[in-house]
Amino acid sequence: MRGKPEEGLYLAAFSEEDPPSEGTSGEVVDLHVDPQEAEEFRERVSGERRLRVKLRGRKGGEALVEFWLIPLTETRTLELDREIVRALDQGLMVLGEGNRLLVANPKMAELLGCTEEELLQRGWEQAFPPEFLRRLRNHLERGRFTFEAVLGNIPVVVSGVPLQRGGESGAILVFMDVSPLKLKEQELASKVKELEDTKRAMLNLLEEMEATKRKLERLSITDELTGLFNRRHFYKMLAREMEVARKYGMPLSLLIMDLDDFKDYNDTHGHVEGDRALRRFAEVIERSIRKGVDSAYRLGGDEFAVIAPGSNREQAWKIGERIQGGLKDLSLSIGIAEFVEDMDTDSFISQADKRMYEEKRRRKKAPP
Repeated sequence: MRGKPEEGLYLAAFSEEDPPSEGTSGEVVDLHVDPQEAEEFRERVSGERRLRVKLRGRKGGEALVEFWLIPLTETRTLELDREIVRALDQGLMVLGEGNRLLVANPKMAELLGCTEEELLQRGWEQAFPPEFLRRLRNHLERGRFTFEAVLGNIPVVVSGVPLQRGGESGAILVFMDVSPLKLKEQELASKVKELEDTKRAMLNLLEEMEATKRKLERLSITDELTGLFNRRHFYKMLAREMEVARKYGMPLSLLIMDLDDFKDYNDTHGHVEGDRALRRFAEVIERSIRKGVDSAYRLGGDEFAVIAPGSNREQAWKIGERIQGGLKDLSLSIGIAEFVEDMDTDSFISQADKRMYEEKRRRKKAPP
């Protein structure tokens, strides 16, 4: 250290390779030191005002730290107190006996919309809004406290600590301006709401996309005129049901049918009426089959099919009778085939188709 140290606490740190030399100075740091603690410090270093300590860093390095302890005068301490109080970025008031205002810093005056001098002259009780003042007084009577409030449109957190000094009682009050925090909270809340709105919009979009997907899937397997499944879906489902029947040994029947002389019907009544007849035919089929078990298809033109899982040929024929009975003014021919294990899709369809045409020829030969 160069010369006699001035008033304050000096701290110097040196590496092992570069020990302190004469004229080397550390950084000056002003600290408040309680007289009793200072005395204990002096005793700990055998009455000296200097202490050297070797410190080891987290990364393995070592440093020699030298402390110098110099008592502060009362005047200097008060000056430091005032500097610290004025430098605070939060409002501060110190109240003495009878809640007399002793100290108020610039931030406190700023929160109240006045100067320090005006605050001291007017008295703090005149500076606060009545409702705020009533609330503050209630808390002062209870000792230590913290509460949230709004002061001049500024959100603050008010904290109070009882003060005992020289036989007098008072309180230290800190007014923390939390408007930046509130602004951050509002920004965060806005972002959260924005994210929630985006999430909700995305979920709605996903639901719409899923609904559109289901609709497109339904359209891709549905006959536009009748609403029954179409030919493509028929082949897919028939192959699936044949595999199930083959695996578990279950009966499976296929009904193929078409309207008799439908071309003549179209020529006589027109295509619009012909389409109505086909839709009516489809409705009768749907009413005649077992819901959730059998499935109905339009293969094209006036040709329709029913896949009947779990039904043998006799049971399938009852389905055909219900369909025929539902068509009062139209005649149809039905061919029924029962699945056997060595059949493939084409042979299964061919057998039902062949029996339908046999039925159609039989009907034509039958006397009127």
